[in-house]
Amino acid sequence: MTHNTIVSRRHVFKLVGAAGAVGLAGPRVALAEAPAPVGTQVAGYYRFPVGDFEVTVVSDGWLRLEPLSLFSPNAPEDELADVLSGSFLPTDHVIAQMNLTVVNTGDHLVLFDTGIGGARDTGGRLVQNLQAAGIEPGEIDTIVITHGHPDHIGGIVDGDTGDRRFPNAKYAITETEWNFWNDPATLAQAPEGMRPVIEGAARTFDAIGELTDRIAPGTEIVPGVTSMDTSGHTFGHQSLRISSGDEQVVVIGDAIVHGVVTFAHPEWHFGFDMDKEKAIETRRGLMDQLSTDRVPMIGYHLPFPGLGHVASDGGAYRWVPMPYSWEL
Repeated sequence: MTHNTIVSRRHVFKLVGAAGAVGLAGPRVALAEAPAPVGTQVAGYYRFPVGDFEVTVVSDGWLRLEPLSLFSPNAPEDELADVLSGSFLPTDHVIAQMNLTVVNTGDHLVLFDTGIGGARDTGGRLVQNLQAAGIEPGEIDTIVITHGHPDHIGGIVDGDTGDRRFPNAKYAITETEWNFWNDPATLAQAPEGMRPVIEGAARTFDAIGELTDRIAPGTEIVPGVTSMDTSGHTFGHQSLRISSGDEQVVVIGDAIVHGVVTFAHPEWHFGFDMDKEKAIETRRGLMDQLSTDRVPMIGYHLPFPGLGHVASDGGAYRWVPMPYSWEL
């Protein structure tokens, strides 16, 4: 390089400044107007493989639970607020996602629970998200019900037409769970606020009675999908183990309900647990098993898609979400 081709840094800055000055003095270019905000998210579904099976988690939306005493009645409110605040979460309410699982085994298309149903501000989005994922309600041949609470069975029947939303599906629920919701004594002994929930469950189950297998825990519902006893949240609550080859994932229903609180304080009651002490025993046992065996789980009420691992953390546990994957 000759002396004449060497340009000093100061000279470059002068040239840039001059160009900028010319640009400012020249004609202004009209900028395109920004579009209005769209205001929606992408469709709520996420797929991943389990051996030869394809699993799709589909969102039905979410629920807002408040006050905090409703969510966890035996937790000291200041401690509960500290746990939530420490994870940058609101301290006056709790958001519970509704993550529904579909497994395509190659021979069966199985849906676990049916969401809250209806057209609601934050829920009732199951069918539209199934269709966005390429799954039509009529293609589902088996529906497994973890338990009879309305946010899990509300999508079975269309409230406007009275028709079943999944016209070709058969159902599986534990016999204990079925008997509880259909026993006249359950309604007779229930507090007044609980009666509409029991009556609603009985009506829903009446619509699918002839299509429903009442099973025992440990039953293989279809090849690769096995019931697990996780009673406590309700008296016949079941979780489901999905297995293909050497891989598996556990769909836990409401045995574990919050991605921070339940793991840090498994001894705190969940306000909707029917047998609260049994529920504590069940979730501790389940979290011990999942953390020891390093088996992933899908949490119905955990942050979407609710897929991850349980890690032991001293005398408690912590939730470790699985990284998003673009490949199946």
